[in-house]
This record gives sequence, C-alpha cells and structure tokens, in this order.
Amino acid sequence: MARSVRSRYGHAFSRGRTAGAARADGPVYGAKRFLPEFARAPQPDRRHPARVDPELAQMRVWEVIENDVRIKIACDNCHHEAVWTRAFMEKRLRRRTGLTVLALAMKLRCAGCRSEYVRIWRA
Repeated sequence: MARSVRSRYGHAFSRGRTAGAARADGPVYGAKRFLPEFARAPQPDRRHPARVDPELAQMRVWEVIENDVRIKIACDNCHHEAVWTRAFMEKRLRRRTGLTVLALAMKLRCAGCRSEYVRIWRA
C-alpha cells in the first residue's frame, strides 16, 4: 500500500501537486506540461533549494536590518508567501545576525508545506 504524504497540518497533498516533485522523470499533470522548463516544479537533482536575489545574497542579516530592507519569501511548491519586516527580523533572528542571506535561505522551510524550495527577494 502506498504511503500518503501529508502536510504538517495532517492534510493529504493532492497527487498532481506532489507527483512532479517526487520523481524527476515522472509525468507532469494538468497545465504544468505547457510551462517552460524553468517554471515547472523544482527538482532536487536540478537546482539548489533556495533562490536568492543576487543583490541580497551576500548581505549579512544585520545589514538587512540596519538598512530597513523588507524581504519577501515565497514557496515554489505551494506558493505561500511571507514578508519579513525589520521588527520581525530583529525579534526572530537575534542569534543569526552574522549569517549571509544566502546561508540563512538554506536553513529556511515553507511555513505551509515545509518545502525547502523557497525564493527570496526585496519586497
């Protein structure tokens, strides 16, 4: 019997949403087959988990907080989005101010589906 994949809230994912991400050579369901290659579901063997805007990638977290930069984070799997403000980053990232944004991005997961495939850019 096949094991079902569930989100952190206990809801089962739809087959079309997880089938493309589960197998790199598997079928692509729905209208996704008409999308260009770079817009399809992210594949573990094809790309890094996080995509970061080049101008933010080498900035340190403390530089982002000092310059009052708002960061937008979006999931490639479920399209959940979040905006990190200065106050949020000061409160939640106190111990990680020395990290670059790229190093921080490698530690992030989506709050909705727990996917590690996230995009980060300036909001």
